[in-house]
Amino acid sequence: MAGASLLRYWLSKAYFGNGEFGLEVAAASLFNKRVDALDVDEAAKIAVLLRLPQLRDKPHRWTQRSYYISEQYLARGSDLEF
Repeated sequence: MAGASLLRYWLSKAYFGNGEFGLEVAAASLFNKRVDALDVDEAAKIAVLLRLPQLRDKPHRWTQRSYYISEQYLARGSDLEF
């Protein structure tokens, strides 16, 4: 459980582009939703920004990367829970 707590803490401080820090802030700004209400595609878009926050200003590349993450999740890890 400590690992999940550490991850939640880190995500609450992570940079998501556009001057925004924190997973909840990014979810609200991008999708007007709480994190627990995001669908797989929305979560994948946010996941892309963790590594490449500059893609937020490049919708085509951002979408391409998010599709890849969504496909990988659905193919391998859709049963993962924290």
